[in-house]
Amino acid sequence: MWALQEAHEQRIVHRDLKPANVKLTPDDDIKVLNFGLAKVFAEEAPETDSSMSPTLTRDGTRVGVILGTAAYMSPEQAKAKRIDKQTDIFAFGAVLFEMLTGKRAFPGDDVSAILASVIKLDPDWSALPADLPPRVGQLLRRCLEKDVKKRRRDIGDVRVELTEPYGDVRAPSERAERGLP
Repeated sequence: MWALQEAHEQRIVHRDLKPANVKLTPDDDIKVLNFGLAKVFAEEAPETDSSMSPTLTRDGTRVGVILGTAAYMSPEQAKAKRIDKQTDIFAFGAVLFEMLTGKRAFPGDDVSAILASVIKLDPDWSALPADLPPRVGQLLRRCLEKDVKKRRRDIGDVRVELTEPYGDVRAPSERAERGLP
């Protein structure tokens, strides 16, 4: 998350955050790799006629071009709409979901099915571990919110929420087993 936060602070969107682009170093540092599809935040007006979208060329960072890995794309990215750092937050949520469940948040048999899932379906929330702290589940839902206006806005805030202690973060079942409220 630090690398993503640093990129966002430099006004760079990764656009292809996925497990293959996240590595653990021998020193236990987490590195985000492959900024090959990254772009600087830019104000772009979405094109209204998607049939007039540009063909993928060396100028493939414009609105109207779909770039990235389908299973980790945000809905706006899958629709070739304007993207910003919240696109990476959605992808982070998809990666976190997969880490917690061992399953992709948006499965499908082919790219079209995956993109349809990203745009229209919710992840299988029942696949989350039963002992997952409720605040982590709530945060994950906010990261994977399809409506960008409701999605978490800053990866730095996500990092703080995941790494700073907030009272008793154990799941309700674990607290009950220990006789805690």
